[in-house]
Amino acid sequence: MTEIKLTDDIVVTYKSPNPGFDPTDADNEALEANGFPPRHDDPVLRKQQDEAFYKKYREFKYIVPSFKVNPHKYPGPRIIDEATGTSKNWSGAEVFPASGQSIAIITGTWTVPTVSAGIGNATTYYCSSWVGIDGDDGSSDVCQAGVDTNYDTDTDTQTTHAWVEWDPLASVQIPNFPVKAGDIVSVTITTTGAGATSANVYFVNWTALIHTSIPITAPNGTTLAGNCAECIVERPTIDGALSLLANYGSVEFTACVSTQTNGTAVTLSDAIALPMSEDGQTVSTCTILNPASAECTYVGGTDDGSA
Repeated sequence: MTEIKLTDDIVVTYKSPNPGFDPTDADNEALEANGFPPRHDDPVLRKQQDEAFYKKYREFKYIVPSFKVNPHKYPGPRIIDEATGTSKNWSGAEVFPASGQSIAIITGTWTVPTVSAGIGNATTYYCSSWVGIDGDDGSSDVCQAGVDTNYDTDTDTQTTHAWVEWDPLASVQIPNFPVKAGDIVSVTITTTGAGATSANVYFVNWTALIHTSIPITAPNGTTLAGNCAECIVERPTIDGALSLLANYGSVEFTACVSTQTNGTAVTLSDAIALPMSEDGQTVSTCTILNPASAECTYVGGTDDGSA
């Protein structure tokens, strides 16, 4: 692997998998060495993982990722709107580990949305869709990865890119991993749970038949709490201020499952659905559809903003 230092953030890149490598017959050590996520301990999740990707991986092209720090953009921990009890920046589903456990892995799949101007007056509207660990319930960091879809009113265009971040550091784009509206993407983040200072991020673009792997290191002085995990649509902080949320329509997160350090799964059955507010009005809601799916929907401040 090649190590690259980006300001205070360190990422390493994998080369393409070894010729002839077969993930269907590899242990977790070999999988990691070739840039693949480890197998789930849960037998149901492991079967889904094998069927969905490992048995099809030869159809996919591995992208050796490039990186670009975005010092202006900081997706971050959940910010509570004290007036409504809702979140100012997050909308989505959040789960918590059992007593004595911590979250070590999260995975989710969704379709990259088409976005347009939201409410308010802005030149650019922002929408970040991602999965991550930490960021609420007392944890000050967030280990997260996803896709940005932003709308520029001056040019009437949408820009889309994949990114990783371990807050409190800035977002790091992956400019050579193409994503666009309508693409189906999956993100898996693996760690060792509470106390971890490193993580592996795995991206799959099912539509483009490409995948990539990105090990990242926590910011200095930061360790994973593992006290919550989430699938989120966010309006990120841009240059120190919360952005305005783009009208993203809806985003449905599927196959969204977290894994505790003991290997047991945490589904969305007991998830908290988080609405997002701007200036006291609800602009985005979340509905838990089933134990592995949640749908976020842009409502644009059309309701009364009550919690």
